Amino acid sequence: MNIKKAVALILFCSLLPGFFISCIKTTSDKMSINIGGTTYKVNSYNKALDGQKLALFDRNYRGDDDSLAIMTKGAVGYKLITVFTKEDGSVSEFDIIDSDSSEYLIPTNGFLLFTKRELPSGFDTISVDAYNAPEYIDLTKAAVLTSDGKSGIKLHYKDCAGFPEQNINIIMQPNTTFFVSEIPENFYAVNVKRKNGGFFTVEETGVEKYGNKYFTLVFGDEYSIAFAKKTFRKGCELQIVNSSMVSEYGDEKTVLLDEKPFSVKSVNSTDLNENGVYIYDINFGSTSLPVSDRPFVDLVVLGERVIYKGGTNERVVVPDYSGYIIRFFDESVRDTQDIKVGASCRTVLFECESLPLSYVKIGDLIVEVGDVNKLRSSKDTGFLYTPDYYSLSTVTSELGIEVAVSNSVVTQVNPANLQTSGDTTIPQDGFVLSVYTGSYYAKSLSKVKVGDKAEYVENKPLYSLKKFAFTDLNTLRTLNSLIIYTSEFGKSTKTSGTGIEVCVDGNGQVLAVYSDKGNNTIPADGGFILSAYGVGEDALALIKEGSVVFYDTDNKTVYVAETPKTVLNSFAFEAEELREKYNTSAKKFYNIDYDSIDKSIKRLEEIPVFAQKALKDDDIDSYADLLYEGKTLLDTMKYAFIPSVKVQNREAWVTIAELTSGGEVLVHINSEEDVVKYIAYAKKMKLNALIIDGFAMSYSLYDSDIEGVLRLEQLKDFDCIESFVRNGHEQGIEIHVLVCAFAGGDASMVFPEGHYMNIYKDKYLLTNKGNTKDSYNSITLDMYDAEIREFQLKIFSEIVTKYDIDGLQVDYIRFPLPNYYQADDYEDYGYNEKTLAAFKARYGVNPIDLKITDSLWDEWCDFRKDIISSFVKSTYQTVKSIKSDITLSFTCFADYRDRQIYVYQDVEKWCENGWVDTLYPMIYTKDTQTRLGYAKNLAETLSKKSRLTLGIGAYVVTSEQYYMEQCYMSHELAADGISIFTLRYISTCGYNYASENGVFRNEAVRTNQGKITFTTGINELIYSIDNVYKRFDKENAAIYDGIKTELAKLLKSAESVSDDEDFATFAIKELTSINNSFDNSASKALEKLDVNFDFLINCFIREQNITERNAMF
Repeated sequence: MNIKKAVALILFCSLLPGFFISCIKTTSDKMSINIGGTTYKVNSYNKALDGQKLALFDRNYRGDDDSLAIMTKGAVGYKLITVFTKEDGSVSEFDIIDSDSSEYLIPTNGFLLFTKRELPSGFDTISVDAYNAPEYIDLTKAAVLTSDGKSGIKLHYKDCAGFPEQNINIIMQPNTTFFVSEIPENFYAVNVKRKNGGFFTVEETGVEKYGNKYFTLVFGDEYSIAFAKKTFRKGCELQIVNSSMVSEYGDEKTVLLDEKPFSVKSVNSTDLNENGVYIYDINFGSTSLPVSDRPFVDLVVLGERVIYKGGTNERVVVPDYSGYIIRFFDESVRDTQDIKVGASCRTVLFECESLPLSYVKIGDLIVEVGDVNKLRSSKDTGFLYTPDYYSLSTVTSELGIEVAVSNSVVTQVNPANLQTSGDTTIPQDGFVLSVYTGSYYAKSLSKVKVGDKAEYVENKPLYSLKKFAFTDLNTLRTLNSLIIYTSEFGKSTKTSGTGIEVCVDGNGQVLAVYSDKGNNTIPADGGFILSAYGVGEDALALIKEGSVVFYDTDNKTVYVAETPKTVLNSFAFEAEELREKYNTSAKKFYNIDYDSIDKSIKRLEEIPVFAQKALKDDDIDSYADLLYEGKTLLDTMKYAFIPSVKVQNREAWVTIAELTSGGEVLVHINSEEDVVKYIAYAKKMKLNALIIDGFAMSYSLYDSDIEGVLRLEQLKDFDCIESFVRNGHEQGIEIHVLVCAFAGGDASMVFPEGHYMNIYKDKYLLTNKGNTKDSYNSITLDMYDAEIREFQLKIFSEIVTKYDIDGLQVDYIRFPLPNYYQADDYEDYGYNEKTLAAFKARYGVNPIDLKITDSLWDEWCDFRKDIISSFVKSTYQTVKSIKSDITLSFTCFADYRDRQIYVYQDVEKWCENGWVDTLYPMIYTKDTQTRLGYAKNLAETLSKKSRLTLGIGAYVVTSEQYYMEQCYMSHELAADGISIFTLRYISTCGYNYASENGVFRNEAVRTNQGKITFTTGINELIYSIDNVYKRFDKENAAIYDGIKTELAKLLKSAESVSDDEDFATFAIKELTSINNSFDNSASKALEKLDVNFDFLINCFIREQNITERNAMF
């Protein structure tokens, strides 16, 4: 076969308008063909061969029965030229063979030439004159083709419901649910089976029903039916190409709104001339769309939902990163009448490009970032780790792939599931992207190579869509449920006065948010109420008046949409709320930056005025800029209303190593570089002390000379404590070492023979049922045993002697919690033989025979409290005899009842007797009010002989506001400060910004720094008098001026006082004198100023008591 490519052949018929062509009947009278420069007359057109010199056949050729022939019979003595043409009429290719009497397929696009004429040798051009070709059939899209791929049938639909039109061709895939299974008589169908790739074989012809076993090809127009019958016979091979370019809605781009299809005219077109539907996404490249005098309505789509519907000819802001706009133009505007906000939306045969709010771009790969500097989980989105992270590395497991980027270039690809996987070092001029192995992005990320360009992009959109699940519709609300109430339920929700309810009108706009106010009226205009109690309250608390809310009952999902309009509307609500916060802070006399806050609120109040003007002037760019400015202001104001005090003990616990849930040892800090990073992070968070582990998993983190104390081998020869002390002191950060008293270890661990857990195996603490393991699978050593007590004191002494630490903290100074609390099955601890004998010797009863209802039970509890208290006393005397000025602290439970009857911590006695320098109650609660209840009780009942530092459980994930309130609370209670469990949770639980820009935005000095504490505290008092008290209590301005004068004099006189053990006495006397000089009942402001004085005075009272005790050693 001789195949040649044509050179620039234009068939003249292709130049004529389609409607004109269809009216012209082609004859051979004037038709001629030029072959290689020689012109020949065409003797016949679409007539059977009968000796003609040159005959032309195209697909309009009909047989004797007047049906489309599809093929024509050749004859001996002819040359056959098969010509294939393109859409513009040019020849794509042709081939020449010697004809015989066989039947030859007429090209779908092109023609056959049979000629007896002598042809030029080596010709490569063909042209035709006075020929009107049949309408071109596009086979480059979805089509069924002959095995050689040169002719075939266009496909119009795929898996459609029924037969939407006449003269169409359909492909039905196997296992499709068919709405209509029988094939009408005017259609013809064949069943085909996939062979390989796009090649199929015909299994059945003339089928009457769709077959779930096969692909069914259904043909509806005359040519397609004739072509299929002639060429797609049983057993023959064919091709199916580009079937993804058709759908159940046809072969045009389509958008479905609540499953109703609308054909799309174009995507990102700047020309609006024709009636129809237009799509615009981020590739349009402008904030605003084209304008027109003809009507249009814009719908904004995000997350496959319509989140905003514009009015007629209202120009909306184009979604900046995610989402797209559907514009109904001209007469199609009528189709938008029934489309509502919340309508589902999806595109067919095209995709609108969008970008996540935050993402990493590596080449063409986009990986959405869901969390920054937080602990990686199994979430689908990526996790980003930056130099602001608490650690030098990601501290992740092997179950993820990680990509390190330095200076915008990939420097490392750390694959998953290897020994070296996870825990990737974070470049200090870049970041690490980490995704879980099961993530959608994991496979794509594994193809990234070192050297690829990469960047992290974070956006602040004007459009957003948040969603959360609801429990049920129109049912009674119970604990931990979120119910939607419509008017079908009744006139009101019938709920109690707890939880949160959000009232939404028929247009989806939030009318009101009610907190702790139930039984609210349900809107009768098609609106609804969201009601949550317990789980779900957090989600509803984030909804603001003016927001757009809708829900989907099928998937039980609530959607909260933010649009430029809701953003603009929210500014008024937000400004009002900020003004309320301003006034609340003023009533509480918080020492915050009122001038800056007031300026920001005023700006937020005026932004809507300017924004509306920009909108009226059709200045969409300025409108968007003003909205961005307002959102930025709100972000900044988020942390402005919590005071950041300048005298406070700000601390955090640091975990050096721990046992993972899989039983493996995870070392967080094992190098000098790690320590430097932790110290730098603490400094950045403006902390002034760290409490680091001295032991981990019952192994010491230092070299010990005590028998049975073995070093954690994973640390090798690195002295973690020495490094923290040296680096911490260089940065002005105190270092305290924590040791758990009597904590034997995890029962699942196997300890070596020389370990103290084996040496003291017969001294494990027992329950009344003879058990040693508590509910956490932990073992405790017998704290009554003299040898165990001596062993524990040796550890304390060794650490205090070996290192220049600022403090020693004793944790777990208690009995374990009971294993069972039921009265008839009560199981608690302390039933070792020596303890039982000692109690029996005093009371004549073996406590193992006691029940919690017996009269001697209280004595048995007191006996165990005394065991702990006596050891606290021994610890104090031992440690202070070695280093008198070291801070000795103890942790304790927050709840008084728990301390008294379950774990036997008589902390009131410890403090009253002066055995404690600082007490750390572990108040690990989610909300502020619960924490306040515990903290206030301790602050009011504990002796001022000891400092009080309130423990905060950052791992108990709460809101940033609650976190900041809890960090500030210590000042209001005249306590010394707070300690956060743990340092890494500040980062991984999302409190970096709240700490750095909020409650810890100011540096703070510790309460035990003598003259520095004194000077800082007085300067803060003076500033607060001008900034707060004189501002909001103008009537007493003279009193405040007098106090300021006295404080200034005091600062001056303090310069000549030595900063020694007597300075506290001086400070207490002088501050008390000034505090007593004004009547704190004269106003609320003076009453609050009295609290501020009390805080500073109490700092020095506690310091004086501790200093006096230390002097005794």
